[in-house]
Amino acid sequence: MYEALGISREDKHARMMQSAKNLSFFDAPVGLIVTLDRSLGKLQILDCGIFVQTLMLLAQERGLATCPQAAWSMWSGTIRKVLDLPETEMVLMGMALGYPDTSEVAADIPMPRIAPEEFATFHGFEN
Repeated sequence: MYEALGISREDKHARMMQSAKNLSFFDAPVGLIVTLDRSLGKLQILDCGIFVQTLMLLAQERGLATCPQAAWSMWSGTIRKVLDLPETEMVLMGMALGYPDTSEVAADIPMPRIAPEEFATFHGFEN
């Protein structure tokens, strides 16, 4: 991403400024914070992931763009204070939501993907 934005590895200030855009939800009109009650088990984190992906797919269906942001979990104390969340709530992530800004270079950076066979093993699907 930094390379596509013309930010060199050595330019720590520019990298920090780009990373800081997370904390304004990349100027999206809507910022979502996803939390989970700590009394729930680890498996419910998976449920939250399923919920978030469904929300992202529904948004896209309606012409909206999303950006899931794990960076918000690093600011859970601040978020808890601002939103008056109890300590029982674990901040999992944030997500930017709005209409896509196609003029923004970072919005259209191709992200290379490896084939599923390179990170997963499939049993019972031979030939």
